[in-house]
Amino acid sequence: MLKISTQLLVDEALRRGWKAEPLDDTFLSTVAITPKDGRVYYFESIQPPLTSAAAMKIADNKLATYLIAQKLGIPVAEFTMYNPAAQNRTYDFLEAHRKNGHQIVVKPIDTNHGDGITVGVKNREELEDALVFAKKHSSQILLQRRYYGYDYRVIVVDGKVVAAAKRTPAHVVGDGEHTVSQLITIENQRPERGKGHDSALSVIDTLGAQRFLGRAAFERVPQKGEDVSVLGMANLSRGGDATDVTDDIHESFKNAAVKIASSLDMLVCGVDFLVQDHKSLFNASNGILLEIIATPGVRMHHYPSYGKKRDVVKTILDAFEAKIAG
Repeated sequence: MLKISTQLLVDEALRRGWKAEPLDDTFLSTVAITPKDGRVYYFESIQPPLTSAAAMKIADNKLATYLIAQKLGIPVAEFTMYNPAAQNRTYDFLEAHRKNGHQIVVKPIDTNHGDGITVGVKNREELEDALVFAKKHSSQILLQRRYYGYDYRVIVVDGKVVAAAKRTPAHVVGDGEHTVSQLITIENQRPERGKGHDSALSVIDTLGAQRFLGRAAFERVPQKGEDVSVLGMANLSRGGDATDVTDDIHESFKNAAVKIASSLDMLVCGVDFLVQDHKSLFNASNGILLEIIATPGVRMHHYPSYGKKRDVVKTILDAFEAKIAG
């Protein structure tokens, strides 16, 4: 079964009378699209073949993203790369931020969907565990000061913001009877939730929740009506949900998203921010850039948990059609 974003692309292409042939519906997200000009164009999920391979590679590398953002004057949280040959530098980074009351985030620089990331590292023991976890996904690991805020995804298409959503980490609501573990199991039985990206919502990552919460919190019984966040990341692929904020987000966030997407000449780009107040000016005290995404999922915009639906795929194919028409 195709991932939902890729299926939306196929459906829109067929609606236009174009040919749309997935190369494989299990292992790939590559689709051969043949518009009315008769030429075959290969899309990688929703990304048309008009964005360079260099831009795609850079977008999927958090270190490159942060260095470019700094050149553009876009705020990012303080970071350093993990170097096994200079282990003390890693501990010094942790200790310096711990003394100032900050926690650390450990993340591979080249993964998506929150893979290998640990949020809220407080001491050396937790750092060692986080590094072991990250190394399962990548040999290149970045440490970053933890920034508190709300997670937002902005979609840029051909130099314009077409959608923005607030992403909320997976959570459950207590009933005074069931443990957090049991509440996650109950929540995952909802028909709206499916594996991976195949449904409007994804099942909550149970193992990730247990790792994030710890055994005691995972097995406790929340009070009735208590809202419990069970993951530190807001990725929809791990059970989060989304609220459309396209009409409300401050123009400065839109401008920053367009600036970094345009700097890489990307026709389609997802830009993630961590924000205190999305209706206020974007500056270092109100938010940071988290990452940019070369092939962003669009189900949160087509099927938001709350708010207005945005037909991002239609906008992408409109822009693509205009580009190939010259």
